[in-house]
Amino acid sequence: MSTEIMAPRKNKRNNASMAIAKAILEEYHPTTAADVQDALKDRVVDVANEWQNRPLKKFYTFVFVDCLYVTIKKEHEAKNCAVYVVLGYDINGKKDILGIWISDSAEEKHYWMQVFDEIRSRGVEEILFISMDGVSGLEEGDVYNQRNRSNKFKF
Repeated sequence: MSTEIMAPRKNKRNNASMAIAKAILEEYHPTTAADVQDALKDRVVDVANEWQNRPLKKFYTFVFVDCLYVTIKKEHEAKNCAVYVVLGYDINGKKDILGIWISDSAEEKHYWMQVFDEIRSRGVEEILFISMDGVSGLEEGDVYNQRNRSNKFKF
């Protein structure tokens, strides 16, 4: 068993990863731990992709677009990325997260056109009201400008 894997880390962000790795090492043989982690990761990615592409309802009374900045490790490099969440309320007041998008660059109207094209392709035909708090690029996008006099967004 590698002492590097079992050595405590000073960085608190790695503590959760270390705990998972340690639990897998205790449960499975060290030679299969990496395979198990890869299989788990692949399954989680499959489920997340399935969820992100699921059909949506035709009509949402209210949609809220928000952003959270996080540090994501990609290919052994930590990058600050924007995680965009689009939350919708249907006609019965039930909340539904329409999607989550991660971007490591500044968004422009073309980015938001792609996001709303994806939402439209998943079945959304109309949004009554949309709210955003300083989300860059969204106000300039054609999606935002497609609203009619009653603030409805028709796709």
